[in-house]
Amino acid sequence: MRTIRTLAFAALLCAASSLHLAHAADAGATAPTCLHDEPDIQREQARLLQRNGAAVQAYAPSVHTQGGRLFHAQQAQPIRIAFSVEDLTEAGAFCSSTSGTAPSYRSDGDRVTCNDPSYILNDTKRTILQQNILPAAVAELQRYFSVEPVVGNLRASGTTVCGTDFTVPLSHVTTGVPNADLVVYVASSPIPGDTVAFAGACQRDQNGRAVFGRMNFGTENIEWDAIGADARQSLIDTAVHEILHVMGITSTEFFRTGRSTTATKRGKTVRMVTTPSVRSFVRQWSGCSTLEGAEVEDEQTSGPEGSHWERKLFFDEVMAASGGGASAMSGLTLGFLHD
Repeated sequence: MRTIRTLAFAALLCAASSLHLAHAADAGATAPTCLHDEPDIQREQARLLQRNGAAVQAYAPSVHTQGGRLFHAQQAQPIRIAFSVEDLTEAGAFCSSTSGTAPSYRSDGDRVTCNDPSYILNDTKRTILQQNILPAAVAELQRYFSVEPVVGNLRASGTTVCGTDFTVPLSHVTTGVPNADLVVYVASSPIPGDTVAFAGACQRDQNGRAVFGRMNFGTENIEWDAIGADARQSLIDTAVHEILHVMGITSTEFFRTGRSTTATKRGKTVRMVTTPSVRSFVRQWSGCSTLEGAEVEDEQTSGPEGSHWERKLFFDEVMAASGGGASAMSGLTLGFLHD
């Protein structure tokens, strides 16, 4: 497991002073941002999850206490993630020319203008996304996550399980998707600005585990041969980051009753995730035995606030608001999903 590099700041986590944690994130460094906490995306996720409720059928009733997520359990298996990619070829689902519009996939009916050549989804970009980026992201996640596998086919609650803009084949409702623990509907439409992709959950099973989700990977960001190895890894890390949002790294899950608290740190009130595994990890990492939990990003802008670890402290963690280059999968993210 890669580790977080910002150990120089670890001792400061205990402090309640007004000390400011300077870092590249505060010094004007640019990095891709995440839209997961923008109001329209949060409203859409909440609407879909409330409407869809639990899965149509119950999957492998769990005898464990971790919401169906099993780690190092005998019957656990690496998570099987299937991608449904109809919207990469469906007419009208993406930009095919620099005229017209395409779905933005932020909320039902919202459109984006196809007014830039980089917004056009061609066969090369489809291949990169389907054969390079997404499979590598799944391989990375399977290194860390094992779950109680779905028995039988995974069935969606309806063809609008992820809203009206994402295409859900009728067979996913009637027959279901075989050999999958999580199905993600993938689109590629422009995302103007510095966001590479965004994603969210659509439907959960009876244990609270996400079983259907959606992702839009910005067309203008899809490259491969013309970029270096670090840039390629950054695209893979972005896909991992977004799938982890689908799996449960989100403000909705962070702030459920009993999972968080507020505390005064560095002269301000911060929100902290306090689940057992998260608290244990951050205390060991910081060397602070009284630390309440892990701070959550509180930047008051529409995007990173709420569903990410505090980037000033956990800059290289894969679920920090913006990447520091390493995208480490740490005990923060693993521990929270375990809990």
